[in-house]
Amino acid sequence: MINPIHVQKYLRCRGWILEEVPTSAPYLYYQHPDDVYAQLDLPIDAELRSFVSAIEEVVDRLAEFEKRSKNEVVQDLLHLNDDLADAQI
Repeated sequence: MINPIHVQKYLRCRGWILEEVPTSAPYLYYQHPDDVYAQLDLPIDAELRSFVSAIEEVVDRLAEFEKRSKNEVVQDLLHLNDDLADAQI
């Protein structure tokens, strides 16, 4: 399972900007400054019924935006080490 905290670190390292959202929201909303249409809705509650499909959507959109394969993005997210996140990406 992909950890939403790792996705948040990945997004920050890649230049994505967190939009203001209510603290009770089950999603975090990110936008990339290079493309007005590049937006991601990152689920932060693994208990959501739609959690897996929402994470899959984030991976799909990242792969498309970065022009990389979905597998490459998934591997980066699965193997992201908290201590080395900023150095590896």
